[in-house]
Amino acid sequence: MSWVEYLVAGQGGQGVIELGNYIAHEAILRGLQAAAMPAYGPETRGGKVRCYVIATDQGIDYPVAENPDILVVMNNLSMDFEVDLKPGGLLLLNSNTVQREPTRPDITVLKIAATDLASQVRMNASVAGLTDKRLLTNAVLFGALLGLQHLRPSAEVLETVFQRALGKSKQALATVNAKAALQGLEFMTQRRSESNKGSLMAE
Repeated sequence: MSWVEYLVAGQGGQGVIELGNYIAHEAILRGLQAAAMPAYGPETRGGKVRCYVIATDQGIDYPVAENPDILVVMNNLSMDFEVDLKPGGLLLLNSNTVQREPTRPDITVLKIAATDLASQVRMNASVAGLTDKRLLTNAVLFGALLGLQHLRPSAEVLETVFQRALGKSKQALATVNAKAALQGLEFMTQRRSESNKGSLMAE
């Protein structure tokens, strides 16, 4: 039986909903059922945004992850959702944009400088629709999540995920997002291999 609940939280403009869609589409490609449910604050940009995702080999009756197994935090205010994480759950945060320290001793915390890693993604030429490499931060976090779950999809599979999740208007971004995801995946895989005690703490 497989049932994993995710909560991605941040602010408008950080790609929170897109990250939730990446998670859901990757799960579907693995043969699972998945549902992604966005939730917005009243502000148009810069307000609170979150996305609930459930991935399972069972039916989904209710798409909101009230007590997620995995919480992805992309800004300081979203650390408030730490209280909702299941005991023993995983908190993944972007250390470039989140300075608040976790307070719970019963969860695993991973800090990754996702924005810095996004800025290091190599591109052969300018990509239409990509004005700033920092927009790839959510793809880096997506790759890190895959690595944490011991998943290693190929570059081709990752590109398919982004093609489906981004829609027709952003197809030109699929390849560079796949590169960013591989950056996060490889970083996390290396961190796991370097840890001789299974610790997931990283800066």
